[in-house]
Amino acid sequence: MRPLHQSGRPRQGATELGATVDLADLRKAITAQYALPILDDLVALDSVTNQCFQVATPSGRTILKVYRTASVEQVSTELDLLEHLLRAGLPASQPVHGPKGSRVATFEGRPICLLSELPGRPFPPPLDPRSIQLLGAILGNVQRALADFPDRQVLSSVLLTSYDETYSLWEEWYRVVESAVEDPMRSEFMAMIEETFRTAEHVKLERLDWRAIGVQPLHGDYHAGNVLQTDGQWTGILDLEHAQIGPRLFDVATACCVMLINPYEEPEPSIARVQAFVNGYRTTAAPSQAESEHFAQALMLERWADFRIMKRHYEQGDSALDRFVPFDTAYLIWLRRHGDRLMESLWRS
Repeated sequence: MRPLHQSGRPRQGATELGATVDLADLRKAITAQYALPILDDLVALDSVTNQCFQVATPSGRTILKVYRTASVEQVSTELDLLEHLLRAGLPASQPVHGPKGSRVATFEGRPICLLSELPGRPFPPPLDPRSIQLLGAILGNVQRALADFPDRQVLSSVLLTSYDETYSLWEEWYRVVESAVEDPMRSEFMAMIEETFRTAEHVKLERLDWRAIGVQPLHGDYHAGNVLQTDGQWTGILDLEHAQIGPRLFDVATACCVMLINPYEEPEPSIARVQAFVNGYRTTAAPSQAESEHFAQALMLERWADFRIMKRHYEQGDSALDRFVPFDTAYLIWLRRHGDRLMESLWRS
């Protein structure tokens, strides 16, 4: 996260995700519910999912998170996970407790929490091979710590996203795009979509069972933006609000798709970049034979998730994502073509 407002002048409000927060009212809520005096203006931070602010208190700077959609129970679980990582000796934010011991407060019906500010900044792009390998090793350490998180029943399960369900969504999305995309792009889109559709059909026939490779608590949104560093040294892990139960491969696939084979940021897919990440991961978390056989499919399933978002946009009559269709479709085709190579070269010594 980076500051959006650093002038020192009071901001009357901060707008993000269509919601305006009155900073004066927010400041009063923090003071009342956490019994903490605030020493300076709230500093809005760049954040994708929630609204975040830097808050100066007598005990030091903290980060205030104002959640967009999460429930109080979900926020409490995120804070439980952070404290679990701290007990395991990993660099995570310490939740701030109010005078009655509560960690979660509310503002205008939305959960809020205060977290200790961690040193460092996210790994800067473009990621070099050493940073990529370090990010892989960090994920392995985080997963090892999360594996013995005691309160698993509070976490949702990613196993609901089965291949059959994904395939059905793909069929629906295909029909939507077939009627929604305008010429002259339509013929190019449809040619790529049809090839990817055949890919989806092939994967469906494999009927893979994720339970067979074991499940555990996952970070849920692991990428370079959620890992802090100073001079290449790991200083913090962020944002466990998407933590869930599932195969640990899903964290690996998310990281690879977001950071290393992202069609919106990388001009060409790179097996070498994925290999650097997994080589780092293998130093702290040894993948099993079953996991190696599922790796390419996990990458494909992660990339398929984009089409859920696209389908929703098309249903709403929004063409803003039209330009992403060729990228995502091409990447699914690439993953299918290189699946065996990914499995063989990345997970077996």
